[in-house]
Amino acid sequence: MLSDIAGKPALVVETSYARTISEAGSSMVNYVIALMAAVLALAGLAILLMLNRTVVKPVAHLMQRVLEARGCAAPEPAASAGFSAAAGGKSDEIVILGNEFERTIQQLDETQKRLVEQSFYTGMAELVGGMTHNVRNALTPISIKLWHIGRALDMAHLDRMEAAVERVEAATADRQDCALAVTYLKACMEHLRTSHSTIETDIGVIGDQATQIEQIFYDHERFSRAKRQVETIDICRVVDEASKLLQNGEKIRIAVAPAVAKLPAVRGHHVVLTQVFGNLIVNAEESILASGHGAGTISINGELVRRDGVDMVELHVSDDGQGIPEDKLDRIFERGYSTRRVHSGGIGLHWCANSLAGMGGGIWAVSEGIGRGARMVVRLPARKRVYNFDTLKETA
Repeated sequence: MLSDIAGKPALVVETSYARTISEAGSSMVNYVIALMAAVLALAGLAILLMLNRTVVKPVAHLMQRVLEARGCAAPEPAASAGFSAAAGGKSDEIVILGNEFERTIQQLDETQKRLVEQSFYTGMAELVGGMTHNVRNALTPISIKLWHIGRALDMAHLDRMEAAVERVEAATADRQDCALAVTYLKACMEHLRTSHSTIETDIGVIGDQATQIEQIFYDHERFSRAKRQVETIDICRVVDEASKLLQNGEKIRIAVAPAVAKLPAVRGHHVVLTQVFGNLIVNAEESILASGHGAGTISINGELVRRDGVDMVELHVSDDGQGIPEDKLDRIFERGYSTRRVHSGGIGLHWCANSLAGMGGGIWAVSEGIGRGARMVVRLPARKRVYNFDTLKETA
């Protein structure tokens, strides 16, 4: 703008020119920004693809296998205490996998302990299996000798000896010097007859027990090679056989309730069940003797119950002995636990519980405390009843 003498604008000149350098710089900046955005997008896509291939897919596959192992179709909500904020409140797979890993470690630790314990019992079983045959061979001559003793007792001919004594008495009736000898012979005959009856009874019991021991060893050898066969078992017969293990029959009596005879048969293993009840009767006997009362009663009762739609037979073996503390009612079935002053291994009730569980049953203890006795409850599956409508007869 040009001014005149008065200072007013006289001429205005306007020029324009192209700013190519600024435009070129601005376009270059935009191009670089676009190029960087494209590179970042490609890099991000490549990283996502690599993460999906190396991390996401393996984790998803591992998660699927974990859920299959747990028996689930989808992750459970709030499966752990931790949550991922990016997951929108859902369970974090990494947290679930971490928890499952910890659980697996614990299970492996427990499995290792069980394997060590099982290896011990396997070794003991092999040792017992090796001894079984020799013990059975040793029992065979005992059974034969018992048979010979019984036969010799049968051949004693006490009736003929008594007749001979009577003939001697008749022949020496007029002789006073023989009267004392005849009286002595009669006393000897009476004592011999009483002893003969007692010996016959004892030999019968010993023979039955030897036969049962042989049967146990035979079953052990057979069961070690094959699966145990489930049998139909008469409870009364098992109780009767187990009652023979009572050693203090003059102080302790066994009272079997009439309801036991009315119970249906059960399904299980006869020899094993006899050992279980024998162990319970022996424990009840020891508890009564330990109470200091000097005498007592072992009561056996039973009832038919229905649990989960299945008929079960419950047998109650009760005693009026020293009882069981409340905090020991569950521990008495643990391996190695024993309430006896002289430690005997503590495998009796533990073995009973495992054996009954193998037969589909169970066992538990009930007691009101020290000095109030105890009751062992054994539960076994009852024999199923099948009705033949053609003959209208009940069959097993």
